[in-house]
Amino acid sequence: MKRYGLTEDGYRLKFRSCKPTEGVVLKATEVKTANVKKPTEGSTWKVTDNLQSEVKNGMLQLANGKSVPMMMNCAALSDPEKTKSLRLPILRGEIDGREVDVRRDTGCEGVVVRRQLVEAGQLTGECCLLLRIDNTALLAEKAVINLKTPFLSGKVKALCIPDAICDVIVGNVDGARSPEDPDMSVMVGAATTRAQAKRDAVTKPLRVPVMERHGGVDREQLIELQQEDPRIQELVDAGRTSRRGGKVVSFEKARGIVYRRYEDPGRNVSIKHVVLPKSLREYVMSVAHDSLTGAHLGIRRTKDKVLSNFYRPGVDGDVTRYCRSCDVCQRTVKKGIVPRVPLEKVPLVDTPFKRVAMDIVGPINPPSEAGHRFILTLIDYATRYAEAVPLRKFDTETVAEAHVDIYSRLGVPEIVLSDQGTQFMSDLVVVVVVVVAVIVAVVVVVEAVVVVVVVVVVVVVVVVVVVMVAVVVVVVVVMVAVVVVVVVVVVVVVVVVVVVILEVVAVVVVVVEVIVVK
Repeated sequence: MKRYGLTEDGYRLKFRSCKPTEGVVLKATEVKTANVKKPTEGSTWKVTDNLQSEVKNGMLQLANGKSVPMMMNCAALSDPEKTKSLRLPILRGEIDGREVDVRRDTGCEGVVVRRQLVEAGQLTGECCLLLRIDNTALLAEKAVINLKTPFLSGKVKALCIPDAICDVIVGNVDGARSPEDPDMSVMVGAATTRAQAKRDAVTKPLRVPVMERHGGVDREQLIELQQEDPRIQELVDAGRTSRRGGKVVSFEKARGIVYRRYEDPGRNVSIKHVVLPKSLREYVMSVAHDSLTGAHLGIRRTKDKVLSNFYRPGVDGDVTRYCRSCDVCQRTVKKGIVPRVPLEKVPLVDTPFKRVAMDIVGPINPPSEAGHRFILTLIDYATRYAEAVPLRKFDTETVAEAHVDIYSRLGVPEIVLSDQGTQFMSDLVVVVVVVVAVIVAVVVVVEAVVVVVVVVVVVVVVVVVVVMVAVVVVVVVVMVAVVVVVVVVVVVVVVVVVVVILEVVAVVVVVVEVIVVK
């Protein structure tokens, strides 16, 4: 810093060596903390211990009566290390199309730009004294620049200094936006500091228990609910008083509300409870057990809270069942207080592929040559038959395809046991399984129909064959009978002919003998 003159003394020397521009009568304004020789009368020199006291309305009053424009409280410190404590956010903007870093300084009275970012043609030829917050002064040139930042946009006049802590510093000028409300739509690229990110971060709300607001009932509503409860009306109509062991229990009605009075003369105790309607039973137990004042206490303390103001027949059992069924109590109860549910025997499965277990194994490294890194496994509970399908990934679509591959060959089981992962419980897998089941059912029906048709055809063929055989047999029998008849007829005819011939021969013989005899 000393080498480049970036110290307080170095800036003081630079300030003393500044020369005024034409038309400005200014030799220097010297800031000193030590005593110096009093300047001669009529000189433009002016010695002061507090430069800010000599500035009025943005103008520095000189000893000769003239004034020079001056900017106060600029954050362009002579020591950049001091800017770390300012916590000024850094955003991105543009100067004539070039990206620059922009800071918003609410203690500055103008716009400051780094001299290296300003072209010579943008300088106006005017100068202005710049007083920085570390009480060092600097004579800076003025320039007109085209600015586009989240805090200020348009053509503005700015002071040019070579060692600004940021490319552009936007002060309190007309049209400048608040540091808490920048226009992020014109920001080129955000470079947010950690302090800015921490300040802009959304504060997480405290995790406090939300107290449920239980709406109460007034006297008229309570009277109406008691009148609608038939059990309470039975107690009122009976009007009985029970005595047991010197203790007296009675029911009475006061100002329309039914009460239960408990008296123990031996201990000089008399307690009056409101008889609770059935419709308010859950509400009262919820207030006594679930609310912040209830604190999910045990059965006995919850029962004491209810019975301290209310009574209803069977209230002991109601409170016991309510506390034992409380979800919060079951989740947070200590181990050992609630007994474990006894294990049950797994039912034996005697039908193949009725109950199967399915899971995914992997990832397996190294993968196979085909890139498979997972295995979908399936085991049948009845036969212990195992099925394995290699998978490259285990997303829903791939697992659904594996389901189709398995179920199309083995059928759809009735029960599938899995770890209920998203691959097995997704809607896509359910739809695929249903579609495959429908297809399998249709195939089974078609197969049954085909079997029935085949059986019918076979039966018809057999019947036809039997009929044909019967017909053939009948025809053969008829033909045989005809042949037999014909043969018999022929034989008979032959016999008759033979007999006739024999008779004729006999007659001839007789005739011959007769003739011979004669």
